[in-house]
Amino acid sequence: MNSCNIEQLIERAVTTGNPVTVSDTFGVTDPISEASIIDVTPIKSTLSLPQSISHSGLCDALHNFGQTYAPDKSDRYATNSWKVPSAQLKISSEVKQLLQKCDSNNLPSDLFLPKNAGIYKALVEDEFSKQSEYECSQLFKKLAGGYCRIILNRDGRISWNGVKHNSIISIVSAILDREPLVAAIVVGNLLGVTPEFCFRTFPVRGECLSVVPMPYTAVQEYIPKRLTVEHQVYHLQDIEYLKDFRGSREQAICHYVDIANPLDNFFLIAGRVEINGKFALKIGATAVPARLYSRVMMAQHGSATVLLIHDMRIAKEFRAIAQESRLLDHTNIIVSGCYGGASALPALNLKDTAGHPAVILPEPTAEGLTGVIEWAKRLTKAGATSVSVYPRPITVDACLPLLSTISASWERNLWEQVVCLDDIELPSKFARDVCANSIPMSDYPKWLKSIGLITNSTDDVRELNEHNLFLSINDLPDELDQPNIPTWDDLIKPRYTTFIYGASNAGKGWVAIEITLALVTGTGAFGLFAVSRRTVCYMDGEVGGEDFKKRCRQLLKGRAEAQELIGKNLLVMPPSSDINILDDVCAKEIILKLIEAKASVLVIDNIFSLAPSAVNGSVNKLFSFIHKAEQAGIAVIVIHHSSKDGTTYKGPSELTSLSQNVFRLEGREQLVEMGDLSPEVEAACNAGGPVSRMTVEKCKAAPLVEQKSATYHLPVNGVWRWLEGSLIPTPSTLPEDGRDELEVEDVADAVGSRSEMDDLSPDEEKVFMALLGHKYARADLEKLTGLKPDKLVRILRKLTEHGRVKKEGTGKATYYRGM
Repeated sequence: MNSCNIEQLIERAVTTGNPVTVSDTFGVTDPISEASIIDVTPIKSTLSLPQSISHSGLCDALHNFGQTYAPDKSDRYATNSWKVPSAQLKISSEVKQLLQKCDSNNLPSDLFLPKNAGIYKALVEDEFSKQSEYECSQLFKKLAGGYCRIILNRDGRISWNGVKHNSIISIVSAILDREPLVAAIVVGNLLGVTPEFCFRTFPVRGECLSVVPMPYTAVQEYIPKRLTVEHQVYHLQDIEYLKDFRGSREQAICHYVDIANPLDNFFLIAGRVEINGKFALKIGATAVPARLYSRVMMAQHGSATVLLIHDMRIAKEFRAIAQESRLLDHTNIIVSGCYGGASALPALNLKDTAGHPAVILPEPTAEGLTGVIEWAKRLTKAGATSVSVYPRPITVDACLPLLSTISASWERNLWEQVVCLDDIELPSKFARDVCANSIPMSDYPKWLKSIGLITNSTDDVRELNEHNLFLSINDLPDELDQPNIPTWDDLIKPRYTTFIYGASNAGKGWVAIEITLALVTGTGAFGLFAVSRRTVCYMDGEVGGEDFKKRCRQLLKGRAEAQELIGKNLLVMPPSSDINILDDVCAKEIILKLIEAKASVLVIDNIFSLAPSAVNGSVNKLFSFIHKAEQAGIAVIVIHHSSKDGTTYKGPSELTSLSQNVFRLEGREQLVEMGDLSPEVEAACNAGGPVSRMTVEKCKAAPLVEQKSATYHLPVNGVWRWLEGSLIPTPSTLPEDGRDELEVEDVADAVGSRSEMDDLSPDEEKVFMALLGHKYARADLEKLTGLKPDKLVRILRKLTEHGRVKKEGTGKATYYRGM
């Protein structure tokens, strides 16, 4: 369009007082007309054939997006530019709903890992590049709100309000004023690229699937040939197709590899979708059913042995070898696996293995080897004739760990027996050896014990009344309307920041270490229990290495079995003047180290030492660091100081408003000032060692514990002792023998008057506190406390003999009540 035409248009607009529009193809031979824009029925992007978009096509899309426009003569590099009045455009309701979901911290868990987040962004960028001009214009119409000025520059970059951007995520991040990951989620959902569908599979749905009336060669592919993830280019090395019983391609396992570093690779799964009456394979466009590889072969060869390989790369390489060597014809062995490996078990329907002997090849890790037991149960239930395990490692290329870096003896012994697929000369002989040397499931638990992976324990003691197989209804346990008792696992998890503050000498560091030890060892702390064992990284800003270790040893008195666990699962960063988590470079390095350590929990003790400026100013950088850790799947606990009176904390209100769990600690000085102390608390205040009253001010994960408090004393060289109160919610009723319901306060008083905690071991205290005001069957207590059956039986017997627990019912209807 020349300058003469522009001047004529401006003159016409001034004369008539009405908007003037014009179309320009910008080199496109078949532009979108106004009529086609009005008449086309809007459809989702995933249901339309993608078309490559050029720079000129983007100009057309943005051109049709505005109702009025005018080139900006001041920008001589602009190919096209225009302004959109704020009165004409609003953010669509669809975008608003997506933003509300993201702003409320409901980010998909699949994007917590930075690598997955980068991959998803790359998939969104690739999908946007394939959109047609009309689809692109509709996308901007939904996204742009308020006053908007967009320019397409000659270098191919887009400018928005004077700022250049080289990606759709970047410009949408600026338009919506959100971080790039949120912008990617919004754009991805508008384009039909769902995060969950990119990284995992789902249970097979019950409804009838679309019939594919064509051979598999007619199924098109919309799979990126390469993806740029955080400036790192990954090429599509190969695609492995899974076919349905018609021979049509139903799924595609896409293997992306960094050519310079083949060990840096990842897998994505593409599902089959229907687009304008045709079928295509796309990543992230549909919920992909969880399928076993080679399931058609299993149906056609009912007696063949099936090798279920959990490692995706090993499964891919072994299947390629099996196909090339015609392994099925020579050995009647089928090599299988599934996308996602062992993590896909909850979604898998294993009915394809019915009638087949199955051999599981797990990953040579503690989780992989112990997780086999659940696979075996599911396979047996699905109809597999037999299940065995081949636990020795199999690898490809140079994927071998250095034996010197492996600490566990059982793991080192396994890796000494590793087999490399590249070294196999006779695949049929190796496959037969795998089957011959596999361990039957009946012997597998004994094998796990023999290598030291699980501890020896006596068989579960079953209390069975042999004479009374039929029980009176009065002997059956009562149905208790009990609240769900929270655990540290419920409270301390990603997306739930925990903020603990207290005055000087309130024992903040001792409390933080006690909670840390509970998470590391899977035991209890302050009346709450940690069922699972997690790796914790502790950033120590005050205590120092020697004192920290001394405190851990003191708090672990009487728990010798926990020493090995803290050596394995607890990592400490001693105080250092070089550490400032508000510094971008330092924060990035810490996050990378946490990911390398496979940390599940990060303790920041404390803000004054590790993020001092956050107390006196904005907390944005502090919570930016916390959220990055949480996105990597790491829960965060923050320790902070309170004012002298202990009633509030130092710093902005956002410290607690942005935290999901808030604990307040009051020390000896605050308790004495309050007065009216119980004899136990008064005696502790007059003795040595920290006294701490813990109050739950806020708890999003378990609202039942809010405003609950308990007081504890840590004697010199001793362990924490319970004095009064409880953080565990207690039911309002305890029905027994038709008597009147007991009030919670009566139960607490009775327990407080008759129980002294000094003579109880930590595990005994755990069971005692779990039963406080409750009654449980022994199986429920096992799940709640995480104790082994034989140990729990001994503890229950001791507590019963000392009158702290009452055993009621008989046989299978036996349960225990706290006294």
